[in-house]
Amino acid sequence: QFTALLGRKTTPNLREVILHATHLPRWDISFSSNLLKLEIYNISSLGPLSTELLSILAACPNLTDLRLCKVVPRLTLSDHGVENSPSTPSTVELTALRKLKLSRNSVQLVQDLLLQLRLPEECAISVTCAIPGTSPSTSFLTPVLARFNSDFQRASGIHQTKVIYTGHRFRFIVIYQRWYVQLNMTEIAAIQDAIRWFGIGSENGDTSAKPETGPALNQIPISLKFTDKAVTDMSSLHPTGIFNLECITRLKTTRVPNDQQTLLLQYLSRPEHPDGAATKNGDQFAVPGAYQHTPDPWVFPGLCDLVVKAMREDVVEAAIEVAKGRSGGSATGRGPARLKRIEFVDEHDKAIGNGETCSMVRLAEAQRNLLPKLLDILGDDAKVFWGGKRVSKTGVMD
Repeated sequence: QFTALLGRKTTPNLREVILHATHLPRWDISFSSNLLKLEIYNISSLGPLSTELLSILAACPNLTDLRLCKVVPRLTLSDHGVENSPSTPSTVELTALRKLKLSRNSVQLVQDLLLQLRLPEECAISVTCAIPGTSPSTSFLTPVLARFNSDFQRASGIHQTKVIYTGHRFRFIVIYQRWYVQLNMTEIAAIQDAIRWFGIGSENGDTSAKPETGPALNQIPISLKFTDKAVTDMSSLHPTGIFNLECITRLKTTRVPNDQQTLLLQYLSRPEHPDGAATKNGDQFAVPGAYQHTPDPWVFPGLCDLVVKAMREDVVEAAIEVAKGRSGGSATGRGPARLKRIEFVDEHDKAIGNGETCSMVRLAEAQRNLLPKLLDILGDDAKVFWGGKRVSKTGVMD
């Protein structure tokens, strides 16, 4: 009765359908051709096959909004991707679609839909997918996204590229004018492979490693961010090789525990030594062989933008050491890139009201003592922000 109710013959005025954790006995249904919005969420193991979804979509030519989240097709003995049959169109034209969101579905379902759907240039596309293994370029990017290379080759359309480390996996995010692509991966080699495919900088200086099937983008800034649960021991980052990501230009440590942020800033302030990273007092962090595969002794040699938490004197002092150690050179082995921007933010994300007043009091204290020194080291073209406000040697700037 429910599937009959949704049928296009009985509900010609139906405009929106949202199916949440709805396990239908059959998916050979056909919505009204006037349907504008279709959302399917949280169907763990009894979801529609790719062929069934394509047939459903083919009957909805006026669809403007399509969202699929956590949809896993049911298992069959013969389902290994799209199986064309007389009732399954080889391609589906959705000329009216303006928003497509595919989030945490099965990889096969995402591949089938992106390969079979024909979308207008005005359609915003969001894809979030878990990619196993170490070669997303061959398992997902080239087979699925290569047909959209004309989009990715528009370098002027890039908005943001970043890596988020959660402690047990990486989120690699690329945002273009109409694209949001998030690949969830567990291996640093997979991150490096994805970076090469998109042509974002070059890892270890090897520009020839970029597959010819990928887009032609170069020297795009990429940021690295840690979540609050990502770092309990900074030395745990070494086995992942995360410090080998040479193309990182922006680093955000606002979610890192204070002691681990201090340690990370010390790593950034000087080149790596064979038996560990030297501290300000000359002590060693026992991380043997941490950088044995790193051609450049500096951690993140391309770093030029640093965002740290806690507007305290010791944090400013640590930032001064970082700026002093990275005061010139380049990311080619002779030295790291020069820092051009440092931002100090409040320890509490929701600090407002009294917190802002407190920040300005601390700003006055810091400005008398440490910030002029930091600004002198950074140079005239560098920018320093304190609690969201830009500061200079003479005072707060708008």
